[in-house]
Amino acid sequence: MNVTTAISNDFLEAFSRIPRKAQKRVREFTSKFREDPMSSGINYERLSGKIDSRLRSVRVGIDYRAIVLAPEQGDVYVLLWVDHHDEAYRWAENRRVEVHPATGALQIFQTESVIHEPQPEATASASPSGRFRDLTDEQLFSAGIPRVLVPAVRHVYTDADFEALAPHLPAEAAEVLTGVAAGMTLDEAIADALAQLPARKEIDTSDVAAALERVESTRRFRVLDDDFDLEAALDHPLESWRVFLHPTQRRLAEKTTRGPTRVLGAAGTGKTVVAMHRAVNLVRNLLGEDGRVLFTTFTVNLAADIAHQLAKLATQEELTRIEVVSIDRLASRIARDAGLDAKPALDTSKLWREAIDVYGDGPWGLELYRAEWADVVQAQDLRDERAYLRAKRFGRGTRLTRVERKAIWPVFERYRELLDEQALVEMADLLRYAKRAVEAEPEKWRYAAVVVDEAQDMSAPALELLRALAGPEHENDLFLVGDAHQRIYGRPVSLLSCGINVRGRRSQRLRINYRTTDTIRRYAMAVLEGEAFDDLDEGEDDARGYVSLRSGPAPEVKVLDDLASERAFLASTLQQLIERERVPPSHICVTARTHEQLDAGYAPALDAAGLAYEKLGKGEPRTEHVRLATLHRIKGLEFPVVIIVGADRAHLPLPSPELNADDPVVRAHALKRERCLFYVAASRARDRLLVTANGRLSALLDARTEP
Repeated sequence: MNVTTAISNDFLEAFSRIPRKAQKRVREFTSKFREDPMSSGINYERLSGKIDSRLRSVRVGIDYRAIVLAPEQGDVYVLLWVDHHDEAYRWAENRRVEVHPATGALQIFQTESVIHEPQPEATASASPSGRFRDLTDEQLFSAGIPRVLVPAVRHVYTDADFEALAPHLPAEAAEVLTGVAAGMTLDEAIADALAQLPARKEIDTSDVAAALERVESTRRFRVLDDDFDLEAALDHPLESWRVFLHPTQRRLAEKTTRGPTRVLGAAGTGKTVVAMHRAVNLVRNLLGEDGRVLFTTFTVNLAADIAHQLAKLATQEELTRIEVVSIDRLASRIARDAGLDAKPALDTSKLWREAIDVYGDGPWGLELYRAEWADVVQAQDLRDERAYLRAKRFGRGTRLTRVERKAIWPVFERYRELLDEQALVEMADLLRYAKRAVEAEPEKWRYAAVVVDEAQDMSAPALELLRALAGPEHENDLFLVGDAHQRIYGRPVSLLSCGINVRGRRSQRLRINYRTTDTIRRYAMAVLEGEAFDDLDEGEDDARGYVSLRSGPAPEVKVLDDLASERAFLASTLQQLIERERVPPSHICVTARTHEQLDAGYAPALDAAGLAYEKLGKGEPRTEHVRLATLHRIKGLEFPVVIIVGADRAHLPLPSPELNADDPVVRAHALKRERCLFYVAASRARDRLLVTANGRLSALLDARTEP
């Protein structure tokens, strides 16, 4: 008889919390279980008085028990939970494991007393009432709600009611209701949660093996087949993204596409996870044996982080076919190989001043010249005065007449001459040079597929280079993920204008935040209130339905009188977290706007308190100490606890010439970028967020962001 064994994501999460000594015993048990769950060495004990008669406990050492779905008749065994024996029994007390008749998903849910007393006004009518009164019982059932829990849903009237009920629901059912509560239609919410509308054919609810194979179940369960590395999963039990994917994420990672695909999603929705799974699936299943994949992102640090994570997901052979590199580093390599003898121009302020001093003839300041150059001249690759005079000035706030443009052009011309004289090249020109090199020798440089993370920060020349590296549009060519809410480097660019067509069904939005609690999500989003965001093409992003399924404490904001007081508060808070609350130090990140703030302002406070720390650089952390990082550095990372320090008016927004520019568009863009940066940092917090300041709290964090 062929026996099927499987594991739930709850089991791995529970495993991560038990002591290491107990984990060793659990590893021994899971090894035996995987080899033969019917072995005489595994003693399944009935759980008397429990709701689901198919649940069994297995002794793991003296004090710990594993809870297993082990039917009296059948060949499917599922690891569900592991804990200290009393806690394990308590977990199983009200749990049921069933195949839902409408969705076909294998579900774990609770049936303890979750029904609230009805609101007085709800008793006046026999018609459905409460938060989901517009949905019939059958519609709730079709959304994946077990029939036994439909009455509980009927008694949800407030956000607090729903937060209390959600943990008792199957994950996909809670997600559907969350989407409906956020304004989506039922069909939209079901399709978003399940990646498709549920099948209408009859489902055999006794066939657990078939249920485990359905995409609706793979978000929470994994069959222990030959392809699954159980030891690796136990080595990294909190990295469930390597094993369990949401149905929408899995479909995006595995499907064959007819051309470019764009995936939008706010912080915490798993865009990078999808991109990594996509890269691995391309070399594993979709491309030929020799097909190479380029995985690129905007910064060197992010590329290093992604390469480290991919090593946990792919085999060594697969990794040899996935090149992970930042876009600027790749372009520099191509350009050098093609004969470009120039260095990237990093700080051009001196060149600009020299050009303005000689040819500047007008009331315009340095920032107007630089903004006009970046947003008009470089953006459109204008090479002469005639082209500049005819060009449209998209996104510019200061009006310039034809005469004024003629007066400005000599400055641009001299600036470019100075670059050439000093053998310097701006990154936009280097990217264009690299693109021409790729087009000249496509066989040398092209990849079978290109995966792009943080696409919102890519410039037009960068996107045009990526289009060239992928070659003419073809199957599985380009996969881009991004979020304009997290644009902290670049400016809006239309993908279509760069030769990348993502219209219609080539685009997908991820709406569920799996990282942060909903209170942190709302706090972080509030700082962006009133700002408009693009969809990386020529439309607006739609944040409707963006929600988190996790609940937790509200973010804390603490304003101290001075820096000394803030430093003392930080040190005492860290001691409280580490010594009393037993939070692992590496689970805490202290982040500030600048390196100077960290090095001179807050690191000394940790030194004085005897708190070890490691400042994040380009490589992987080498210790288990508290992490220190700038707001920019923690982009792409996550931590259970994030403490944003120095969020005062002197540092947030950080003073810059752009914020004081005469051009209102330049000022607005700079301020928006600072808001996005704070959003990025705040959304790195998984469970707890603390914001501290001294003197006056940043004007960006006004009453809209108070928890």
